[in-house]
Amino acid sequence: MNLADTFRFKSGQSIELASNAAAVLWVESQDNKRIVIKRPKEENKELLGFSKCWKLEHETTRDLSHPNILKITSEEEDGSMMMERLSLISLYEFMADNPSFVTQQSELDRIIDELMNVLNFLHQRGIYMIDLNPHNILLTKSGKSIKIFATGSQYLSIRKELWPDRSEYIAPELQEDNVTINQRADIYALGKIIEFIFSYGKLPFKYKSIVSRCLEMDPMKRFVSIQTMKSALARQTKLQQMRNSLIIMVVVGILAAIGIWLSNANQTEPYEHVDPAMNSDNTVSVIEARQQYGINEDSLAAFLGDTIYTDEEWAVSDSIKDKLSTIFRRQFRQKASPVINKIYNQQMVNGTGNNFQIAITQGYEDLKIVKEQLIKEIGLDEVTADKIASEVISDLAEKRLRGHQ
Repeated sequence: MNLADTFRFKSGQSIELASNAAAVLWVESQDNKRIVIKRPKEENKELLGFSKCWKLEHETTRDLSHPNILKITSEEEDGSMMMERLSLISLYEFMADNPSFVTQQSELDRIIDELMNVLNFLHQRGIYMIDLNPHNILLTKSGKSIKIFATGSQYLSIRKELWPDRSEYIAPELQEDNVTINQRADIYALGKIIEFIFSYGKLPFKYKSIVSRCLEMDPMKRFVSIQTMKSALARQTKLQQMRNSLIIMVVVGILAAIGIWLSNANQTEPYEHVDPAMNSDNTVSVIEARQQYGINEDSLAAFLGDTIYTDEEWAVSDSIKDKLSTIFRRQFRQKASPVINKIYNQQMVNGTGNNFQIAITQGYEDLKIVKEQLIKEIGLDEVTADKIASEVISDLAEKRLRGHQ
């Protein structure tokens, strides 16, 4: 229950806010004051070895200082722990009450980043959550900042008693004997939590491979650390930016082609042909390519002019256009490939977003120059050339993206 909804409950009342296998976090009213207190579960008090583990958790966490860890303010005589007073709600309840929150991508990214940061902080000190799930991850009412209130690695000696059955968020190795339990158990749980967060919408591209690796049944196939996971996520985020930029580039190209087509549709003047120029950079020059396809200057002039009338002559025109399209596709692909490779290389993948945007902009300008030059050299109409150029750019970029995944 949201703590903001509990201000009016009577003195002596207690409301459960969150829990894990070992403890329950309560919000209570004592002497007309609201308190937040962590107590062991009643069924655990008589469990052999539990009190020692409870004391160990307190000793290892009471002095921890991190913005995403709920602070312990004092210890009661019965072993209960007084916590800092904040208005809180569990992640599970918050997402259930606010399903549209899944559309706020930047906020969800921040929450996931806070979870990774606090887990990395704990793991560096040899402390693991073990029982991390949406019911015991808390959000502050103001700012929706993550708060965790309990850890689990202090209870591994009695894990079979605390976790007799494997829940959805518990790593599978927790039920096995003679297996070392470490940070990879939390990484498994984190993968499940990311799945839960986006269960109200669609899992973004950048998280798909991350979650898949987190949820490997074999712990050794998961990320070795949270830091490694963060680095992989940063690369996937860059790839997603590349995909988005590619989509924008292709859409702009298609819209430009449509605009040119509409413009040409209203023009009655014949297309003005510019004599082709030799280009020593091509493996096969435009003129050589025309010769390979049996296109001479007379047939090209007829194709570009306004003298074709019969069905047979129209068929000849279509044949020439198909051949010119093939020549344009081959020539443009040859020239566009190094431009695309320069944009989507390893340095750009791992570089800053600003540098990537600059490379995209410059690359698009270079490709426009290449396209316009080939249109003049080959004699293909702009609408067809734009369509082919967009297809080639999309294909080359997709292949480069797959090469960096």
